[in-house]
Amino acid sequence: MKAEIISVNSIGSDDQFIKHELDAFGISSVRLTKAVCEETPLREALRHALSKSELVVITGAYSDSFLMRKVVADVLGAPLELHEDSWERIREFHQNTSKELEPDAQNHAMMPRGSTVFPNDHGCTPGCAVSRYGQHVLILPGTAGELIPMFSDYVAPYLTILTDGTIVSRTVGVFGLSEAVLTERLADLMSEANPSVVSYAKDGEAILRVTARAADRKSALALCDPVVEEIRKRLSVNVYGVDVGSLQKAVVALQLDKNMKIATAESCTAGLLSSRLTEVTGVSAVFECGIAAYSPEIKHSVLGVPTELIEKFGTVSPEVAGAMADGVRRVGKASLGVGITGVAGPDTSEGKPVGTVYIAIADEKRVWVKKISTALLSSGDGEPDRDSVRALATTHALDLVRRYLEALPTVMAGGEIINPQQQAASIPESRVEDDGNETKARGIKRALSLLIPWKGDRKIDVARKLTLILSIFILIGVSTSIFYFRILQPLENQKLFSTLRGLYETSQPFVQINSNIDYPEGMLTQFYALYARNPDVRGWVKIEDTNINYPVMLDRSNGYYKNRNFDRQPSHYGVPYFSKDTSFISPLSVNRSMVIYGNNNRDGQMFSDLTLYYNNIDFLRRHPVIEMNTIYKNAKWKVFSVMVLTEPTHDNDSFDYTRSVFTDEIDFLRFAGELKIRSLYNIPPGTVDVQEGDSLLLLSTDFESTADYNGARLVVAARKVRSDEPETVNLSGASYNSNVIMPPEWKKRRPTRADNAYTTSTLSPSTTYISDEDDETTSPSSETSTEPSATVTPRTPTTTESEYSEPQGPTDSEPDTTTEPTNTTTSAAVTTTTTTTTAPPTTAPPPQEYEAP
Repeated sequence: MKAEIISVNSIGSDDQFIKHELDAFGISSVRLTKAVCEETPLREALRHALSKSELVVITGAYSDSFLMRKVVADVLGAPLELHEDSWERIREFHQNTSKELEPDAQNHAMMPRGSTVFPNDHGCTPGCAVSRYGQHVLILPGTAGELIPMFSDYVAPYLTILTDGTIVSRTVGVFGLSEAVLTERLADLMSEANPSVVSYAKDGEAILRVTARAADRKSALALCDPVVEEIRKRLSVNVYGVDVGSLQKAVVALQLDKNMKIATAESCTAGLLSSRLTEVTGVSAVFECGIAAYSPEIKHSVLGVPTELIEKFGTVSPEVAGAMADGVRRVGKASLGVGITGVAGPDTSEGKPVGTVYIAIADEKRVWVKKISTALLSSGDGEPDRDSVRALATTHALDLVRRYLEALPTVMAGGEIINPQQQAASIPESRVEDDGNETKARGIKRALSLLIPWKGDRKIDVARKLTLILSIFILIGVSTSIFYFRILQPLENQKLFSTLRGLYETSQPFVQINSNIDYPEGMLTQFYALYARNPDVRGWVKIEDTNINYPVMLDRSNGYYKNRNFDRQPSHYGVPYFSKDTSFISPLSVNRSMVIYGNNNRDGQMFSDLTLYYNNIDFLRRHPVIEMNTIYKNAKWKVFSVMVLTEPTHDNDSFDYTRSVFTDEIDFLRFAGELKIRSLYNIPPGTVDVQEGDSLLLLSTDFESTADYNGARLVVAARKVRSDEPETVNLSGASYNSNVIMPPEWKKRRPTRADNAYTTSTLSPSTTYISDEDDETTSPSSETSTEPSATVTPRTPTTTESEYSEPQGPTDSEPDTTTEPTNTTTSAAVTTTTTTTTAPPTTAPPPQEYEAP
């Protein structure tokens, strides 16, 4: 694939970064073109690039982004349209950074029709990709701090699709080491070609990209992973994360994992730290407040910094930084407070030079203070400017928080104890005169001496009593655990979701709105009460006449709600949650394919009832429709596929049913087709078809106990009901799929059987097997024996049935045969009997209805 980079008014090295990245994806024929941001020259440059290349990348500054998209739209014939999600992000960015929206700010959310949008998690202007006639144009920001994480998080996956997925790239975030030190420590790794290691500097950080090329994704990962681990080993604590995107994302992920909330107090950085944190999706669960406190009066009146402390040490001091951190933690009622005070410039302050900054973090017991100075912040070209001081100071603050969180549950070194607790006053002993109960007291003492070690006991008696006490405690602990997990927690979970259903079902048509809550614009009133209780709620899923009737949450961090309930408390029941790629920015957000995960607790709660779709065609016929409403829209979904799959995160070679981004409608329909051929059931043609513009819903739950291998999932796929069709569907014509594609792991866990022997198998409800054909596809036998050599017990497969079939129950009649048993094998899950028979010359019984594996 040939490519060209058009750099608009560029004065940096962004084009070199893109060139290196394209090289890693096997796109080596890359031309570099410089262009001015004027409509006519830029249009000509684009047309010239498209005449020679399949891929064109245009990069430029924020001020040039609208003109770049306008030119691309004109050349490719894709009119600009407002992208609501991007417009919402732009407004949120300006609100979080306290910047005023420009009159033409909405222009930066105008995207060419049909483009794939790359969200900007670290700035204002999004990127996008437009594909026409086999050519692709990418429009990306020209700022390294925005370009590098956008490329890692969104552009790289897009290019992986274009290059057939044979390139795998991973990023390692590093802070606290200069480029020279990195080059010295990783010289041997950086000299290798496959995988390659390239370093990029960004706001005091370094991003190491490890890229490998191989025949398939699994092989490429096998090349990448050892190099990534070696980098972590060599750089140790200076590595803040792998494939996390940015330091602030790593911090928020750690906060979510540790359940630690944070509050910030900033002087010289003017709220930049809180702005960097709040740009991360999901931060609302762990960010309490941010206070910009420049004046000594605000530091004292709001944060509680003692006036005498300020007068004695000055506002730019480690003592005041520590007091600010402790004060904001108390004000925000957070687990951790961060305080920053310093001299950002351009003038000195309190006799301290520009670039002097004190950063402090405080928890309930200790405070840690770090000083950074001009020597650390300067790049060698003189004193740093005001923006550099602020940016690097907040980066140091994020890294300090990151190291604190990574050290938990141990205590990070270097902290000083604050507010030591005074020794509690002793309570005087009261004297009570003997009132005649002395005999009773002696009896209690005697009884205790028989149970617990007593002065004068022999060693053997002490051992016996200790063993008895230990056994009693173990018995109490086991009994308590069983009572809690088997009785109390299920009841608590049922009570919680019963309450939530009440909030959901009674929230309309009238609801009392809490004026202190910033409800999303366009949210349905039925979700107001739930949103007030937990703003992570994003939908509600229900299947009639089953126990599936639950809220659906936004995934904050790699399955946050898998082991937490609606109130964010630990629970092995969890709450159903959307995959992290699902978008809910506004009512206009479009998700072509959404995945909802739910736990299979095998007790009827959560997604346990989803497994009833397995090998139960009557259940499918009775439950063909799923109701799944988001906070913006009510919708029903028609089931068209029930599958046994392997979770992609468990096996990189497995079918990825979690996809949410498609290059075009052909790619989308191809994905829907892959779902259909993996279905356990055949849906009659025209009953539930998938067309261009449709949206899909996939419900996924654990299926390991039935499939008998790690990573197994039962997935039910449904298509959104269109506006011009009825909400009901008749699946009476559905049948078992004899050509279903099962995961390779499924076959490996099934018993091997001789090809020339008929078997009768009695399986437990959770035990199944498939035939020993190819891993990917299977089909029923099409040959019929003219002289059957065996008969089988009622309802077993005949010579015309597929070996996928399971026992179906007794038939009405059987042929008259003489049977001589030859071998019987029995296990806990499967009882198999092989028989040799002498049969009259009659035809075999008619085949029964096919059942899925």
